[in-house]
Amino acid sequence: MRRSVILIICIFTVFLSGCILSKTPNTNNVTIKLGVQKTFSVKVFPSNAAYAWTLDGVPIANADKSYVYTAEAGNHILTVKAKHICGTDTVTWNIYGNSPPVAAVEASATKLIPAGSVICVVRSGILKHTFPVALLSRDMCINQDLVAFRPRTDAVISKFLFYVLKTRSSSIIEKGIKPGVTVQSFYNGFFRDYPIPIRPLTTQQDIVAEIEAEQALVAANRELIARFEKKIQTTLARVWGEHEPVPVES
Repeated sequence: MRRSVILIICIFTVFLSGCILSKTPNTNNVTIKLGVQKTFSVKVFPSNAAYAWTLDGVPIANADKSYVYTAEAGNHILTVKAKHICGTDTVTWNIYGNSPPVAAVEASATKLIPAGSVICVVRSGILKHTFPVALLSRDMCINQDLVAFRPRTDAVISKFLFYVLKTRSSSIIEKGIKPGVTVQSFYNGFFRDYPIPIRPLTTQQDIVAEIEAEQALVAANRELIARFEKKIQTTLARVWGEHEPVPVES
């Protein structure tokens, strides 16, 4: 009877104080290869908690009991706070990006950027008239004349960010380039403070899908135009008698 009472008291104490039942990964230090996704999650008692996630102190939107993290270069701190009726519990992971230990890269001004990042030129003569921007399909090294962007939350799609920058290229050049310089470059901190419109995730997906569908249609039309131009040239050659002579057997 005494043991039962003690057990009940312990359970009641846990209920009042709250606790982390488990976390995944179940370690404080996590090493992940660049570009690889990993799910971080917690189980809390009581379970009806409100979860607040941050990556390097920056709040993460739309994350509940779990968060899917895409490994970036460098070291990062991922934290989740579970607030419930009895208080707040906190879990922290130290994340280490496992980039290839290539001496040539580490000893230079080059940076290894993971696939899915958006990169753009920030210092070059081409910025007189063009703002080059691209979406990486694989890990790639860049130098100090380029800058990379990668959303830290699933609330923003990399392709959406890419198209926003691409469609605003003229405005970006007009507002961001330093005047009176030999080699064009952007003001310091220009992209750090540059506003990006955040739309609902479904809206971003619809915009990207619509743009890519239009691009596919344009590409198909270009191919069709090239085919008809070739047919026209063939017809004109036949009209003017410029067709190849038929070989005559001797």
